[in-house]
Amino acid sequence: MRGRRALVALTDGVDSASDSDFQTTRLKLVRAGIASYFIQVNTEEFVEERLLRDCQDEGAVVLSRKQLERYRRVFLPRAKREDFGDFCTMGSFERMTISRDLYNLARREMTDLAKASGGNNFLAATLQDARAAFTRVAAEIGTQYSLGYYPENKVRDGKFRTIRVEVQGVPDKSQVRAREGYYAPKS
Repeated sequence: MRGRRALVALTDGVDSASDSDFQTTRLKLVRAGIASYFIQVNTEEFVEERLLRDCQDEGAVVLSRKQLERYRRVFLPRAKREDFGDFCTMGSFERMTISRDLYNLARREMTDLAKASGGNNFLAATLQDARAAFTRVAAEIGTQYSLGYYPENKVRDGKFRTIRVEVQGVPDKSQVRAREGYYAPKS
């Protein structure tokens, strides 16, 4: 489709180094009309086993300062920054809680981005699943239609406008996936 753009990511979704927050990223993707597709690889078990190791052990995984700060900001905004400054001084229970919460947050955010942008999520437990997901993403991108309409609200205020797309008279197997809306132009 001419002019259509998509983001396709093979990821566990856990943000480990970003300088942008989720809402800013979401807003930019939605404003740009970029459909987001996530092929989710579950690394949780692999990472958690290594999070419990001593920080000096070979193969140990240590959460970054940015991950700890994000965790504090999202889950415990009133907590002191210094309490989340050094991962290696944290106990096993605290490490596991942070890891699990960050993985759950990542899954929610990927679902949100895919839904808001008209994209999709796929789970990939194996390399074969990942290949199949990439094939499905390519098929979806290649079979999309572009719809247009004239809005009743013609105010050029840059505000978000919600849209709802329904298809009538087609088999129940048909699937409609559309972005949740668009931003009106600004004068």
